[in-house]
Amino acid sequence: MRGSWSVLVAAACGLVAPIASCGGDAGSAATSNSATAPTTGRSAEGIDVLYLTDSSGWRVAQEYVRVAEDELGVPVRLIDWRIPGLSMVEALARIEERPQVVAEAEVIVLWANPLHSGVKDEANACMSGTGAPPQITSVGDWKPFADLFGEALDAIWRARADAPTAIRVTDLYSPAFEQWKQAGVYEACRTAWTTMSDAIAAVAATHGATMVSAWDVYNGTQHDEDPVDKGWIASDGVHPSDAGAQAMAAALAAVGFEPSPAP
Repeated sequence: MRGSWSVLVAAACGLVAPIASCGGDAGSAATSNSATAPTTGRSAEGIDVLYLTDSSGWRVAQEYVRVAEDELGVPVRLIDWRIPGLSMVEALARIEERPQVVAEAEVIVLWANPLHSGVKDEANACMSGTGAPPQITSVGDWKPFADLFGEALDAIWRARADAPTAIRVTDLYSPAFEQWKQAGVYEACRTAWTTMSDAIAAVAATHGATMVSAWDVYNGTQHDEDPVDKGWIASDGVHPSDAGAQAMAAALAAVGFEPSPAP
């Protein structure tokens, strides 16, 4: 496995790495009409979904919008902010630079990588498949990234003027189990990914957001399932397949679309 957090463009265009950076979407799903539209004053005309992630959201964003339209019975507009190799530093800057766009979205999905966040070694061994195992063994090791994640959520609430909003945060799946095993970093990288997920969940709980774990969806709740084996990764070895996108969109929709009050 080759690549790092900083070269995800190359990874997306043919190399194997846990996240990618080329956009694209497809997929469909059928769901029930049991949900209610967010009660933010726009349900009759529809709602806006802001999808702010890297291209681990490939296929997922449009699938999520389709599910939302099916369940809510109203038009749903996608504000597509999936950005190649997006770091949380960049995500925060984008939110702060374009608050008027964020203000329009009743539903927001957020994920970005920890590059330049100050996390020690940034778990690059899990991206490159070479070198020493990551020196990340606890939730506390992710604190700089978690703090930055919290800042991004705070910026969303400011842009929304604390209006009730359905904010969903996610984490990172891995299609690279075989590469981790070959590099001798399998257990260390599973620990790094799990503690990152736990750190994000803690931030979500204190910042008015709901966590929907891609790590759980794609790799199983015990984090021992290879999504490649399940057919949930596309032929590029990186992005979600149609089936993987459907699974992630369903998980996002399963927590509902009702907005939460500002924390």
